Amino acid sequence: MHHNIKTGRARGFRFGYTPQGQVHPDWFRKSHVPLTIVCGPPAAGKTTYVEAHRGPNDLVICFDTVARRLYGGTRRRNVLTPDQIGGALYARNELISTLFHKGAAAQWPAAWLIVSEPSAHWRKWWADMLQPIAIIVIATPADACKARAKVDAADGDERSRIALKSIDGW
Repeated sequence: MHHNIKTGRARGFRFGYTPQGQVHPDWFRKSHVPLTIVCGPPAAGKTTYVEAHRGPNDLVICFDTVARRLYGGTRRRNVLTPDQIGGALYARNELISTLFHKGAAAQWPAAWLIVSEPSAHWRKWWADMLQPIAIIVIATPADACKARAKVDAADGDERSRIALKSIDGW
């Protein structure tokens, strides 16, 4: 088992437990795969941006995708319990930890990490820990993000209420 995963488990970062340490683990280190981090508010177009710019063999790490893989649901219908959030963060962090191996560059030509991260302080934290080649902030205006979230809500997106509050936090 990878050392960082063992360390995380030893520190109590497990399914059903959502400390700040899982959101920003202190055991992260430099990525050996050229990494681009894409940030922005909900409904800003982060996933669309990555899909347009990624290579066919690139690794994409996205909390929402990890959560859907673990718990099912669709892209627009995936409200998580606190325990599920902890589990998805844990699984996301395991994926990120694969980038720390020197041999990872042979497996993926590039990697993309999608995080909301509205705070410049925490974006700097990601930069310091993972040392990506770039951090891209998708600065979609709040009104446009809210309009997209409202369309999603009309389409049955159960997350839209939470998204609207998060957009205001950006």
